[in-house]
Amino acid sequence: MKLTTRQRATSEDQKLLRRKSVLQAAKKLFSSSGFFDVSMSNIAKEAGVAKGTVYLYFETKEEIFLTLALEELSSWFCHVEKELVATTGELSNTQFLEIIRGALQGRDSMYELVSLLHSVLEKNVSFEQAVSFKKELLTQIEKLSPLIEARLLYLKDGQGAEVLTQFYALMLGWVQMTQRSPILDEVLTIPELEAFKHDREAALFRSMSLILDGFKVQG
Repeated sequence: MKLTTRQRATSEDQKLLRRKSVLQAAKKLFSSSGFFDVSMSNIAKEAGVAKGTVYLYFETKEEIFLTLALEELSSWFCHVEKELVATTGELSNTQFLEIIRGALQGRDSMYELVSLLHSVLEKNVSFEQAVSFKKELLTQIEKLSPLIEARLLYLKDGQGAEVLTQFYALMLGWVQMTQRSPILDEVLTIPELEAFKHDREAALFRSMSLILDGFKVQG
């Protein structure tokens, strides 16, 4: 069922459909234009609704993108969970990281949204929205952590959550360090400055491998 701009969403199903269309529109615009060049007006136009309609579902642009970030992270958590459930016995660090790496394939939007979380999105939503986001994220972490501990046997109780926290921090850092402007791309062609040129995924998983080695030594 598709609602036109002249129709008012009245049933819960219609409201959910319209809310979903707003999120889909925002995600599409984010992929092509990034966050800062997207406005509520742009999103409304892409979704085929009036600007005021968007505000019926989301108070701010940041709330829209915080919702998208949660959707992306939840999908990633679900992917990792399914992969870990499908395995049996102990995993090596390399095997575990391959599962994590595989779950990240095709999730460029998640990388970019995560880079905005602390600096932009969480600073521009209401207290209630921020609490809701954090609680849902905590639920996901608490669900996945025991599965990680069951596959990396050197981990102690509760360290599965620490592994996820470390991975998140590394992802945030490496995404920001590898986001480059056209000018910086040119700068990094200078031979003596190539040390600042990093491959995001390679750097992320090299760092995470070192983190896991540290947990193993401590265990």
